[in-house]
Amino acid sequence: MSSPVAFSATGVGGGNGGRPKLEHAYLQLHEPSADGSFAKPGPQLGKIEFQFNPKELSLSKSAAWTRSSARGNKKSGPPQYNGPQPSKLTLEMFFDASDTQDNSVVKRVEQLFACCVPTDSSFQQKKGSPPWVLFRWGGLTGFLAYISSVSVKYTLFTSGGLPVRATVS
Repeated sequence: MSSPVAFSATGVGGGNGGRPKLEHAYLQLHEPSADGSFAKPGPQLGKIEFQFNPKELSLSKSAAWTRSSARGNKKSGPPQYNGPQPSKLTLEMFFDASDTQDNSVVKRVEQLFACCVPTDSSFQQKKGSPPWVLFRWGGLTGFLAYISSVSVKYTLFTSGGLPVRATVS
């Protein structure tokens, strides 16, 4: 039976009694597998680097249950287990280009929005699927997943109206 834990972690330390090296989190993007199975992802498409590591991660897991009731019955039957629901990881990303005043924030947000639409390759195979992602941060590795929603709040703009700071969830 597989573990319900969605993360795996390896010991990452500074070695030689030194201070641990700062590692930035990132999302590794993959083409969906040819058979649609999460057992093994397709080729790597790229990665989205976190400019700042998340301050918190929320992970949830649930199970599906149903209760059957027949017409005329005063009580419903016992609950029936229908299996686990997918794990859900929620996090916030912060991007800031106030020092460079360039379009790097917009580009990163567009990369995240692109994770909600089918890849060209999957669309051509008539299996329309967005890229799969793998969250990684130092020795912490998440699980293969897809991005179900992206929401952005732009909070700082140049005098010309270019967004240079954003919070994305």
